Amino acid sequence: MASFRQHISFSALAGALLFFVVLLWADTGVSAALLIALWCWFAGMLPDVDCDTGRPLELIFVQLAACLPFLVVVQLPQGTELSTITLVFIVAYYFVRYPLKKLFEKYSVHRGIFHSVPTGLFISALIVLAYRREGELAWLIGGGVFVGYISHLLLDEIFSVDLLRVRVKRSFGTALTLSGGSKLKTITLYAASFGLLSSLVIFG
Repeated sequence: MASFRQHISFSALAGALLFFVVLLWADTGVSAALLIALWCWFAGMLPDVDCDTGRPLELIFVQLAACLPFLVVVQLPQGTELSTITLVFIVAYYFVRYPLKKLFEKYSVHRGIFHSVPTGLFISALIVLAYRREGELAWLIGGGVFVGYISHLLLDEIFSVDLLRVRVKRSFGTALTLSGGSKLKTITLYAASFGLLSSLVIFG
């Protein structure tokens, strides 16, 4: 299994490549391409959100607490009073930073449901939903999140192969998996993901 530093380096490289690809092929500006790259980099950390100890969990939730309140605030109706926006932002920040973090620490299992392709797809769909007002850019951001998420799983699979001894470690096949654990969890994740994405395509 790759280290946390290797994961963030790998997803940073994926984000940098996405930055140039988006600039060359998509009709976006530099700031939008940079946002996609940053989300890709951050998503490369997310599969380790179920790691209860050490630097990964703390760093991930510090960044989630910084990002998610903005995504919550922009969902408010236009013309919402500044006092309400401020209150919602503060509540969202402290909810992510403390209660949500504690729930993850208590109920998550490392290399469990978060270490799977369907979870990456579901999180990407949620990001597309959060940015839906941005039109096509929302899909590019969601795609960046998915690329970053998959980069983490892929790197773990690469590290499960010992090239020097020409052998496959026991962890091989446990990272880049199409299953979210139980059949019920897997079906729920796929159904929720495709349901969200389909509704965004149909209703915008």
